[in-house]
Amino acid sequence: MKERAVIAFLTGRGSTERASERIRNSVGKRDVLQMGKVAVLRNSSAIDAYRISKLPGIMWTAYGFISKGESIIRDAVDLASNFIRKKRSFSVIVAEDNPEFSDIKMSIEGSILSKFQKKKINEKKPDLTFILSGAGKGYAFGLKLYEGVGGSMQGEEIVTCIVSGGMHSSVVAWLSCLSGKGVRIVHSLASTHSLYSVARLYERLSAMSDPTLVELRVLKGEGREEDVLYSWLEDNGPAFSGNHVECSSKLFSEKVIAPAYILPEEVFAKYLREMRLPNFERRVGEGGRYVKYKELSFGGRSANMHEVIDSLSSS
Repeated sequence: MKERAVIAFLTGRGSTERASERIRNSVGKRDVLQMGKVAVLRNSSAIDAYRISKLPGIMWTAYGFISKGESIIRDAVDLASNFIRKKRSFSVIVAEDNPEFSDIKMSIEGSILSKFQKKKINEKKPDLTFILSGAGKGYAFGLKLYEGVGGSMQGEEIVTCIVSGGMHSSVVAWLSCLSGKGVRIVHSLASTHSLYSVARLYERLSAMSDPTLVELRVLKGEGREEDVLYSWLEDNGPAFSGNHVECSSKLFSEKVIAPAYILPEEVFAKYLREMRLPNFERRVGEGGRYVKYKELSFGGRSANMHEVIDSLSSS
């Protein structure tokens, strides 16, 4: 039985040298081969292909197998036969710049056309796209399944985002991940509704990036939530927020940075839909008074929103 594999193509931006580590942390599997902008996850499933496509820095993923030697052509045709019967056209893309692969590509295309004489090669808009790449001493061949989210591969830096639970701050947290950063979500507890939204965001970001680079800090303190956030910023330094041109321009601390200030509402709404989060509107007013607060931290390889909610309910 052929070894199943996911083929992932990187955008080439960000810390691409960390791609193997990011993929391993994302799916919890160790055997990742990386060749430049291509990463191959061995002993994997189609679910892994979907999971990896959600990582920042991924352009697309394919799912197929690893083959060695001349059997790659026969194995590739066998895989293509499972999908191509009801389709009119296909293409084979070589994921690496290697003359040897170009010859194998032409052999695969010729064999498929010989077996299915009414099919056509369409390089621009094929019904099916097959991917060929190297995999150690062998080859990987698969069907392209998912478009990636793009962006930059995450490095080691973690930025802090003040998140109220509303659309704008949630999107800024995700944009931080797409820019190649890890994210520390800081939320001042205001209500069960806001906590639910932030806990769900934490769970989603953990599933859509390297989970070891996603943290949640929930603050509970005396007085208004704006004052609690102000106090935390005074102790811990600058942070991003979701302030933008169509909402209040007043920042509750000089240590707040609004990186998405000029983005229109449509862009925020688009990213929120991609994250599959509800549009919960919440605005934070002006702060400026230092108060005492308590900080609860969450992080690790798995994020569970119910664990967050239960922890806050019992604290």
